[in-house]
Amino acid sequence: EFMPVHACWDCYVEQAYNAMIYAAENGADVISCSWGSYIFNSQANQEAIDYALGLGSIIVAGTANDNKFENMYPASYPGVVSVSALNHLDEKASYSNFGPHVKISAPGGDIGDALLTTNVNDAYISVAGTSCATPIVAALVGLVKSYHPDWTSNQVITQVLGTADDIDSINPGYENLLGSGADISSLFLRK
Repeated sequence: EFMPVHACWDCYVEQAYNAMIYAAENGADVISCSWGSYIFNSQANQEAIDYALGLGSIIVAGTANDNKFENMYPASYPGVVSVSALNHLDEKASYSNFGPHVKISAPGGDIGDALLTTNVNDAYISVAGTSCATPIVAALVGLVKSYHPDWTSNQVITQVLGTADDIDSINPGYENLLGSGADISSLFLRK
């Protein structure tokens, strides 16, 4: 099941944390956050994250698109599965943020190698960003949870991160800064 929640559009980032709480209180197993801020790091926001995690939700969030070694929130809060973006060769996308807080990377497109997505009026558009990579990881987390509904959040996250392809060797200079590896959805069945 999907629970679309309109967090905000041209509003205060704090309102998005209220949407996260709403989703968790209404039984969301996975909360996908393709939004964030460098400056809205607060105890109140950390408490909202902790509350949602305590209710059993898994929060997946993008690290941003500024090619920076810098914390983005909510992706950098403890307990959040933070996602960087890769190109079609499993290399860090040119724009993707990175750092030790990143848990996993996933396809996000790149300059000249964008992803196609649906748009209004039965059209497709080209897109790229950690906002594209994040829902891929969130979908994988949801898929693992659907196969193992009795698993704890930590077991689901461990399965996803533990079965990802190691991408350090093809990303020199970014070792241990792009997470456990590439999100390859077929790998979640590995034991």
